[in-house]
Amino acid sequence: MEMPNRNASASVFGWQFQINVAIYLMIKYFKDFEEIKIEGKDQDIEISLNNKEKIYAQAKAKEHINYKDTSSYSSKLKKALDSLSDVKSKDVNKLIYISNLEPNPLNSGTNEFERVAFLKYDELLDESKSKIDYQLAELKKNLDKSKLIIAKIPFYGEDQITRKRYIIEEINDFLIYMQGNQGNLLPYSREFLRIWEDDFLHNATQTDQSIKIKKDDVLWNLLVFEIKDVCNTFDAGMKIDEEDYYHAIDKYDKVIANKEGNFTIYNKITALIYSVKKENPNIRSNEFINEYTNKIYDIVFSNSKNDDEQLIEIACAKIVAKKIFVRNSSLDSMIRRVAEYEN
Repeated sequence: MEMPNRNASASVFGWQFQINVAIYLMIKYFKDFEEIKIEGKDQDIEISLNNKEKIYAQAKAKEHINYKDTSSYSSKLKKALDSLSDVKSKDVNKLIYISNLEPNPLNSGTNEFERVAFLKYDELLDESKSKIDYQLAELKKNLDKSKLIIAKIPFYGEDQITRKRYIIEEINDFLIYMQGNQGNLLPYSREFLRIWEDDFLHNATQTDQSIKIKKDDVLWNLLVFEIKDVCNTFDAGMKIDEEDYYHAIDKYDKVIANKEGNFTIYNKITALIYSVKKENPNIRSNEFINEYTNKIYDIVFSNSKNDDEQLIEIACAKIVAKKIFVRNSSLDSMIRRVAEYEN
């Protein structure tokens, strides 16, 4: 008797593709992006935009690409169109079917899908349009083809870097743009990929549809690495006991690991910096953190009742504020670039 195939690699591969595609789409549409849900109420990926519209995406992948075996292409297209046709909301911005199927995800014999491709229905060749029209007729369903995009991202190979090379390229381009002239984000490209893969996988497992990855979460990731290398050595001018300082560095890592509220912390400290600089434009970082220690502490540890570690928490709050103070102009510039990012 033949044993059933319990190899879960195809399923794991499908999850990996879906998560990496979600990262790619988030970055591609980052200028208008507000929040994203993996395994949304209606579709594999649901992206909410700042104009209240949504991008709905179906992600279908094949682990082992064989150019001579395209037998599953039509069924994957049909399933994607079937699901996308169920979107009845009036908030649709785009309906995307995205896959890694080579060389043509529609298997229409045409060659318009080179490497990474995002093609509107009207941009497809007639043979490709006919494939879509045929499947919709078979399904006896309609969708707004003016909103439909067929996309392909190559994603295959045993080597993980080879498999994810186009995702990594997208992240690299994004970081280069966001870092401006500072040049300190790109070295963390792989780390951003790992962080976002973890965050997106966690999001996919949350059945509560209100739990989404928000733009502020992503911005906080960028800000954390933007200020990562500030305050790495002890500075007596910060008026922190040296032992407390190093304890606070460990505490700081835990503070920034907790995403909730951290972007709010950044905004509040930035607002305090601006307010102080209006009265004293030449104030230096150590002067600022020492003069406004209590206000800074209240911002970073607003609900803290930990009297035993208060000195360490004060030191940590000072470190957070100094990092933001020192890199404030570059951080403001990065946030302005977010609003201009085009891909």
